[in-house]
Parts: sequence; structure tokens; C-alpha cells
Amino acid sequence: MIKLPSVFSSGALYQHNSDLTIYGYTTAGHHVSASIYLQNNVIESAETGSDDAGRFEITIKTPGASFTSYNIKI
Repeated sequence: MIKLPSVFSSGALYQHNSDLTIYGYTTAGHHVSASIYLQNNVIESAETGSDDAGRFEITIKTPGASFTSYNIKI
């Protein structure tokens, strides 16, 4: 199970063309991946692992400015 701070919520807006750092908690030593989707197509992805305390931090590049809605899957 992954726990994220409330800043990562449905409908959130993030800076375009920048690095978005996603952080949270999970099981110690757990593999974590993050992907940005446009419809069913992955447009950016990254992966990392959690530390001994279960903390993780993953950075992913955000797309350019638009009125298009994207989904982030962690």
C-alpha cells in the first residue's frame, strides 16, 4: 500500500514542463513506479525503490501547458 500527502489528489494542478517530485510511504524496500498518461498512452514514467523506513521519492517530467487532462498512476 502506498500513502501520499494530500497535495497529490484528484484534480490537482502541477507546473508544466517541470520536474514533479512525488514522495510518500510504502513497505520498506518496495519498488515504486509513476507514469503520466494521456488517455491510455504513457507519455512519461520513472521508477525507484523505498528506503528502510518505507520512504520514497520519485521525479517525473510534466507535459507542456494545455487544457488536456492527464492521469498520474503510482
